[in-house]
Amino acid sequence: MKAVTSAKAAKRFPLAGLAFLLACGTEPAATVPLDSRISEPPACVPGNPPAPRAFAEEALAREVADAWIERHPPETMHWDWGPAVLSYGMLDLYEATGDMKYRQYVEAWQKHHAGSFPMIWSDTVAPASAAARLARWSCDGELLETIHRTWAYLHTAPRTEAGGIGHLGLLQPEAPQLWIDSLFMFGSFLMARGELYDHAPDWDLYADQILIFAAELQDESTGLFRHALVQESPWPASPVFWGRGNGWVANILSRFLSILPKDHPRYYAVAAVEKQILDGVLATQDPTGEWWTVVNHPDKGYLETSATALFADAIRRGAELGLVDAGIAAAAHGKALEGVRARIVTKDGKATVTGTSGPTQPGGLDYYAGLPVDDDIHYGVGAVLLLLTAR
Repeated sequence: MKAVTSAKAAKRFPLAGLAFLLACGTEPAATVPLDSRISEPPACVPGNPPAPRAFAEEALAREVADAWIERHPPETMHWDWGPAVLSYGMLDLYEATGDMKYRQYVEAWQKHHAGSFPMIWSDTVAPASAAARLARWSCDGELLETIHRTWAYLHTAPRTEAGGIGHLGLLQPEAPQLWIDSLFMFGSFLMARGELYDHAPDWDLYADQILIFAAELQDESTGLFRHALVQESPWPASPVFWGRGNGWVANILSRFLSILPKDHPRYYAVAAVEKQILDGVLATQDPTGEWWTVVNHPDKGYLETSATALFADAIRRGAELGLVDAGIAAAAHGKALEGVRARIVTKDGKATVTGTSGPTQPGGLDYYAGLPVDDDIHYGVGAVLLLLTAR
């Protein structure tokens, strides 16, 4: 595995990015070999349930979540990234309200799949983030086994030349690819496992992966990410930036930085990556407050709900981290929130999230712009819940 201080990574942090790191007195640290990270975590100790807190959009968030629960019994959700994003939003809502209904829905989904799910690529890692979050309050044995299986997979997953965890995993071990989706899908798991066990190697591994992905895929001029690394080259080759994919990165990095100690050796390097992507996001916001499905091509495609929700939440968190001007962030967040509210309509007497683009693979401008949109998609609902449950 190459260190993150390789020539490519050094090129990745010129001028503004490197200046941001050096101003904070921290240099990017070398990657620790993965084999040295494996150790038995300390015993899980159940914690207290979260204390409810007030938040502005509680009524709407409950309407959206309750409508999903009424339409979709937990056992109908498969073990994959889309339901994982939905569960992430549900658990955010549980943590905000203390309402057991939302936690129990996710627990029922986890129990339905316990011991029977595949663990073969990043998209099957994502649901384990819910297991790690749920285990904070129960230390349930089936949840802990899910966590163990997932960590074991990440330890052995195929890697690119630079050490990035291949998105397609065991589906394509001979030619690993990086997809920016992975930074949310396995990143949410590593974040939650690190919190559960107070286990530094989880956060070390995730920070290293962020810097590897950024060195390969983050555009130096805009701060935005291309979708994938295919055959060790960024794809798309031209500067085409898929909205929801960049939303995955911006959102999860802002969440990671909110729990990563500032004295962590990679904190300021990760913060530099997040600052640059947030600058790029703010520069591409549409006057409506939303973002286009290809953020730098408002001439094609459509305004897209899930990307808008992910970006808006990331911008608010970025301001709290000091990465974005507070006034600029508040204005952008407010406009985006209005746009998302307008995308939530009533159908069959229930709140319905509209305007979410379909599942997306790496492609070109015409491919992204031509993807159909639909209503009531799990990952779209989950992204909206992430936004609505914010403080």
